[in-house]
Amino acid sequence: MITNWLERYSDNSRDYGGYSIGKLFALLNDPEIISLAGGLPSPDMFLKEEMRAASRKILQNNIEKVMQYSPIKGENTLLAAIIDFLKNDNVFIKEENLVVTSSGQHGLDLTGRLFLNQDDIVMLDRPTFAGAIVAFQMQRPKFVGIDIEDDGSNIDEYRKKIKELLSR
Repeated sequence: MITNWLERYSDNSRDYGGYSIGKLFALLNDPEIISLAGGLPSPDMFLKEEMRAASRKILQNNIEKVMQYSPIKGENTLLAAIIDFLKNDNVFIKEENLVVTSSGQHGLDLTGRLFLNQDDIVMLDRPTFAGAIVAFQMQRPKFVGIDIEDDGSNIDEYRKKIKELLSR
């Protein structure tokens, strides 16, 4: 008997439809398509020598700690450094109010998981960061796009749309 694993997936996973960012990057290899949706940074921008030197230094001086598992909340020294750095901008937070993520995409994913329910409304600029849509779509919200103006977000249109949505 062959198991149909798709039947065992959660509703969210079954309806997900695949990794949209991956689909966008696949288009980058098509010479017929000029994609404005995503891209890869130029390798010339990578700080290669600096990264090599930093990696050598940390591996030579602290390999036991670097190779070990770390706390879920992040390393205490990193958290303390972030808290001190934020004080320069008069931002005073406690360690328990700080979350370190691996990327902006990871932060958006956590935000969606924490705050969005199915059919909640997410308002966004059009065009918008495709990664935000990908991060939120797993929670199945309703996206409402507002066209941007030459100088950025159309705040008046946002106000109008919010009033309309609240009156329903």
